[in-house]
Formats: sequence, C-alpha cells, structure tokens
Amino acid sequence: LSLLKRWTAPIQRVYSCSPTVLWVACLICLAMALLSFVPTPIGNMQKSGEIGYAGKNLECKGVHRCICPRETICAEDLQSLVYLGVARATAYVLYPLVIVIFLTKANNLRTLLQRTYLAVFIPFYDLHDLHVAAGTIASIASLVHTIVHFLRWGSRGELGLLLRSQVGVTGLVAIVCLGFVSLPMVIPYLKRRISWERRKMAHYLAVPFAMALAAHA
Repeated sequence: LSLLKRWTAPIQRVYSCSPTVLWVACLICLAMALLSFVPTPIGNMQKSGEIGYAGKNLECKGVHRCICPRETICAEDLQSLVYLGVARATAYVLYPLVIVIFLTKANNLRTLLQRTYLAVFIPFYDLHDLHVAAGTIASIASLVHTIVHFLRWGSRGELGLLLRSQVGVTGLVAIVCLGFVSLPMVIPYLKRRISWERRKMAHYLAVPFAMALAAHA
C-alpha cells in the first residue's frame, strides 16, 4: 500500500497544477477511440462481406458487425473486438499525454510562456509533477496496450505479426525504450541502485520511443 501511494503521489499532486485541459484532451481522445466502434461511415464497424483488406472478403464471427481494415487490426469476433477496443482506447489517450511529457521539459518554451498571461493559470516554472504524472499514466497505458495486442494476436494465431509488420516492430521498439525510460524513475528498488546520471541517460531513449510511436500507427 505504501508503495502504491508513493507511485501515485505525483498523480495526486498534479491536480494542484491545473491540468484540466490535459484530462479533457484525454477524454476527447478516448471518445474518438470509442467512435471507431460505431457503424460506417462514422466508425469502422462493417457487416460481413463488407470487411476485408487487400481484396480479401472476410466474415464476422458471432457478431453482426466487426472491423478489419488491414491485417494487423482485424477483429472479427467479440473477444477480438474487446481486445481491440482496449488497445485503441489506451493508444488514443497516449496522444495528449506524450505531448505533455515533452512540452513539460521544453525549458526554453516554458520560460517564454512564464512571461505571458498564461502563467496566471499554469505554473510553467514548475511542471515536474505534471511531467511525472503524464509519464506514469502513459507508461501504464502503453503496457496495457501492448498486453491486449499480444492477447489479440495470440488468440488469432498471429504473433508472427510482431516481427513481420511495421506495427509489430515499432511497437516492440517503443515498449522496450519506454521500459528503460520509466521503470528506473518510478520503481524505488531501481532508483536506489541506479545512479541519477545513468537514469538520466536512459531517459534520452524517449527520443527513439517517440520516433517508433510516430511510425507505429
């Protein structure tokens, strides 16, 4: 329990940093993810015979509508649709979080904004708690996103997509980099045994993480 409180402390303190816009942006992105599960033309849900990719016509299995715009995100049954729904929700929520993660450490930009009227509402001089909170939530969302993709591809016998598709390879690169970036900063055992300098150097893996993320979708 004490470990959980220690990990969630930055998230609890961040509410004093007026991050309302961030949470609203996350909710909007979550709503956009859910909208993809309504019928076309608004969403991506299609009937049997309408779904498919590369000239392949596929059938929904046990559901009236399903999704399969390309091989890596096929979901033709209820179980796959649930996995895909969780994956998309966590992916869409990541967008504003990743933006905040980088912007909160853009020191020149923060110094410039601190001289504007926006500083009345946002403490640009001290956004570290917001950075830690966004990073912690993004790490959890990324882990959940990865797990449900493993489960979905595994249930379909398509784990080979991890190494033979752009989505799979970039996802692996991103989650490995994220592990080196976040774990030494949030796990007390690692923080005690890894020097600050090495943890700081590992943090620069956020750059290849962002590049892999940009190519992931």
